Amino acid sequence: MVEHFIKVLNCQSSVCQEAIDDMDQWPIIESIAEVLSLSEVHKAAKQMSSAKAVSPDGIPADIYKFGGHKLARKLTSLFELIWRHEVVPQEFSDDNVIHLYEQKGNHSL
Repeated sequence: MVEHFIKVLNCQSSVCQEAIDDMDQWPIIESIAEVLSLSEVHKAAKQMSSAKAVSPDGIPADIYKFGGHKLARKLTSLFELIWRHEVVPQEFSDDNVIHLYEQKGNHSL
């Protein structure tokens, strides 16, 4: 997985810079620059599939799904630290990277 993103994200652009400069820029959506809320983390955890295999860290999805408010608070704090420092702990390097897409007015985890 890491090799894939290194290859995809670290390649030379074949697009003409003038063409990029001539493109209209979309407005910045400030709401996606905000950290996740406790309710968003709790909602995302509840939506995890119980049928999935155990992740590389050995923690089944049900732990997150049924961990309750206390676990959601701890996860929210962790995600806030990662967001603010822009550093993902090395221990997370073996986990899967999942692309999340946000619908207007709705944060995803």
